[in-house]
Amino acid sequence: MFRVDKKKKISKVEELIEYIEFEHLEKTKDIINKVLIFSFKLKIKIENSILLFDLNCNNLETLSVVMLNKEGYSKDDLKKHKVQFNINIEFELINSLFKNGIDLSVNRAQNDSHLKLFFTKFKISNSKISRIESNSVNSSRVFINISDSNINTLLLRNVLFGSADISNSRFNTLELPFQKYEKKLPYIRLYNVSVSFRLNIPKHLIKDKDIDIQFLRISKARKSDIEIIRLFKQNFEKSSNTFDFLNAIACEQRILNNSLWKINRWNEQLGDKLLLFLNRISNGYGISWTRGLVFTILISLLGSILLNNLIYDGPYKFFEPSTNYLEILFSNFSPIYKIDFLKDNDAGFWLYFLHFCTKILVLYGIYQTIQAFRKYRR
Repeated sequence: MFRVDKKKKISKVEELIEYIEFEHLEKTKDIINKVLIFSFKLKIKIENSILLFDLNCNNLETLSVVMLNKEGYSKDDLKKHKVQFNINIEFELINSLFKNGIDLSVNRAQNDSHLKLFFTKFKISNSKISRIESNSVNSSRVFINISDSNINTLLLRNVLFGSADISNSRFNTLELPFQKYEKKLPYIRLYNVSVSFRLNIPKHLIKDKDIDIQFLRISKARKSDIEIIRLFKQNFEKSSNTFDFLNAIACEQRILNNSLWKINRWNEQLGDKLLLFLNRISNGYGISWTRGLVFTILISLLGSILLNNLIYDGPYKFFEPSTNYLEILFSNFSPIYKIDFLKDNDAGFWLYFLHFCTKILVLYGIYQTIQAFRKYRR
C-alpha cells in the first residue's frame, strides 16, 4: 500500500539530477559512416518518491547534456560533424508512484545534435504507474524487469527485447507486440500476472518455448483478441497447465458473450446468451468456486422463502426460521426430488414449477461449484 505522505515529491525532470549516475563506457568508430561514437551510461534510481511528470528520452536529453558538460564535453562538441554521443539509460523505480507515464521511445533528432538516448535496462518494483509505452523502434535491446507493481497500461509496440521478466503485478492493458527477431527470441517470463482489460502478445512468441507463463489471470481481459486467447488455451492444455487453461477459457467465454450482445439483436441466439450468463454468475466462467457457493446458497434461500410464504401462513421471522422453511431449504440440496410438503398443502401447478426451478438451479450451482475446483488440479 502506498503512503503518499511518506514519499518525496519530484515535480520536474530537472530534479532527477541528484538521482543520476553517469559513466563513460567506450569510444568506437563507425568505419562505414566514418563516425566517432562515444558511449555513456546514464543510470537513474528512484526510491520512495512520487513523480509528477512524463519521463522520456527527450526530456532526459537535457540532463544528459548537463552530465556531458561535467565530463568536459561542451555544447560545440555535441554538434561536431562525424561525432555521435550514445546515452544508454538504465532506469530503476522502487516503492514509488508515477502519476503520469514513461515513454521508452528513442529521442527525436534535434537540430545539429548528435546525441541519441536509448533505454537499455528498465526495472520497476513495488510501484504504481499510469502507463509505460513505446511508439518508435529502439535500436538497442531493452531488458525489462517488473515485479510487485500496479501498472494501468503497458504498451510496447516497437521495442527490441533482450528479456522481459514480469511477476506479481497487475495491469489493465498489457500489450507486448515485439519486433520479429532474425535469431534467437528473447526470454519472456510472466508469473502471477493479472490483466483486467486487454492482453496482446504476438502469435509467434506464444508458440515459442522460451516464453514461461504461470498463473496468468486473464479471465476479465474482455477486449483481447480471441485468436490469441485460444492459442494460449491450446498451449496451456498441451502442457497440462490447468489453472491457466481455465483462465483462458473464462476469457474466451467473456469475449464471446460481449460479441453476442454487440453483434446480434437482443432476441437472437438467446440460448447461447442465457448459457453464458448463467456460466458467468454461477462460477465466473469456471474459475470461481466461491461464486458458485454463493450462487447456490442464494438460489436455495430465495426459492425457499417464496415457497414457504406462498404455502404457509405467517407470521414470518427472518432470524427465527420455522421448521417448515428449514425443511424446504435443506431439501433443495438433496439429489432426491421430494414433494410431500407440496402434496400435503394441495399446491397448484405454479408452486410445483417454482420448486422444480429452484431444485434445478441449486443442483446446477453445486455442479458449477465442483467444476470451479478443477483449476486446483495438476
